[in-house]
Amino acid sequence: GNTTYQLVSNYGGDDSWIRRDFNQHKDMLVTVDNIYLALLGRHLSTVEKEQITGMISSRYQRQEDDFNRELTQDIVWSILNSQEFIHLY
Repeated sequence: GNTTYQLVSNYGGDDSWIRRDFNQHKDMLVTVDNIYLALLGRHLSTVEKEQITGMISSRYQRQEDDFNRELTQDIVWSILNSQEFIHLY
C-alpha cells in the first residue's frame, strides 16, 4: 500500500545507501546484487543475473556507468511483493 510506495519511491535517492554503494563501483549489476543481499539475504542466482543484465542493457539503462533509480525501484518493489520476501519476513 502507501507505506510500500513511500519506501520504494525514496529508494535510490541521492543520499541513500544504495546510491553510495553504486558510486563506489559504478556497476548496476553489483548494485542490484547488493539489493538482493540486503533484502533477501542472498546473492543473485545465475538466472537472475542474466535477467538483470538484460534489463541493464535495454531501455532501463541509459549508459553502463549511470545509476538507474527507476531500475532499483522496480527491483525493490518486485522483491517486497515476492513470495520469497514474504516468507522471510
